[in-house]
Amino acid sequence: MTIRYFLVFLCCLGTFSRASAQFSTQFLSLKNLEEQALKRNLGLLSGRLDIRQAEADIVSAGLRPNPVATLNADILPLPGERFSPNDKQYGLSVALPIELGNKREYRLETAQNLALVQKSQLYHAARQTLLAVRLAFFDVLGAQEQVAIATANRDTYQKLVALNGTRFKAAQISQTELSRSELAFDQAELQRRETELTLAKAERALLLAVGNADNNERIVIGERLQALQTDTSWGRATTETFLKRALEARYDVQTAKMLRSSAEANQRLQEANALPDVSIAPEISMQQNAVLYGFTGVVPLPFNNRNEGERQKALVRIEQTQRQISLVEYALRNEVQTAAAEYEMRQNALQRYRSDVSGQNGILSKAANIKSASEIAYKAGSLSLLELLDAVRVYNEVYKSYIDALTLFNKSVATLTFALGSDVVSIE
Repeated sequence: MTIRYFLVFLCCLGTFSRASAQFSTQFLSLKNLEEQALKRNLGLLSGRLDIRQAEADIVSAGLRPNPVATLNADILPLPGERFSPNDKQYGLSVALPIELGNKREYRLETAQNLALVQKSQLYHAARQTLLAVRLAFFDVLGAQEQVAIATANRDTYQKLVALNGTRFKAAQISQTELSRSELAFDQAELQRRETELTLAKAERALLLAVGNADNNERIVIGERLQALQTDTSWGRATTETFLKRALEARYDVQTAKMLRSSAEANQRLQEANALPDVSIAPEISMQQNAVLYGFTGVVPLPFNNRNEGERQKALVRIEQTQRQISLVEYALRNEVQTAAAEYEMRQNALQRYRSDVSGQNGILSKAANIKSASEIAYKAGSLSLLELLDAVRVYNEVYKSYIDALTLFNKSVATLTFALGSDVVSIE
């Protein structure tokens, strides 16, 4: 019997250890999630492979053309014919291709520019991934707060039901008033379950943003929702200042400019390709036991093909990339203006909940004071149940709105940070 209890104890201990380890790994911070996203996101993993391909293209662009060896044998006897060593002729020539017009230099320049484009695109994709993670992260924090509010609200009504049950037994209130409190409790419980469903959806969206969609476990964020600290220069900056910073820092703008540089390098390459390459082939041959030397020069005559089509396409490509730069800058201006306006609006709304224009208590404090006073008055019998429920309802709505305002403020900070290109991303 003692051995049996000991084995059961070991099994329980092992189960507890595994559960504890699993639970401890669930607590995540925003930094943890960002690091995981940069490592696991499939789009970023594919982008890293694109960079490796671009680096291989640089190697290919720097290679020189291979020489061509030609071996010939003439006046050989057919089977059954008489063989005479003096009749056979052998020859060897090695053709050395020579590229003209600095083609190799322009190929390298084009490939190197394209590799820079791939890196810039990967950095921009990484910043987009981090933005998606941050927005989903703040949604989870807001949903967690909503669950906490709904749970506290449910508990409040539960206490109210218990209080009214006691008062009903003492014949202090009617059955109708007790039923109303029980109905309010049931509604609060339904609202709590609804917030839990919203939280589960937000957590799933966060897992998808991180790139961990196969994980069926629910995550636990080890942080509470609070307002983000912003750059002090934002309060003094104008839209033009924001736009200037974004034009200097944004990777998509840099990518568009790199594409133009690549198109210009390709145009030089296509112009060089209009000039044909030549080949010089030194030869050595043996005829009638005599060793002979010579060389052959091959020069294509560009009468019908001077690479006109590719040269024309290269010019069109330069014009196209210039328009793409204008398009990116136009979209960036609109993005920065929208993000800056939203940030200012969310900041003002959050401030209204915390304090009014005179610096006194804001909307949230006023609603909390009304709720507390109503609870005290109801317990003293000087306030009706309907008035108490209305005060609680108003406070809950205000607090929920405050959580929404706080969530939207943090998301506006993340969006403006992305629009300005202020965050530093490492994808190595």
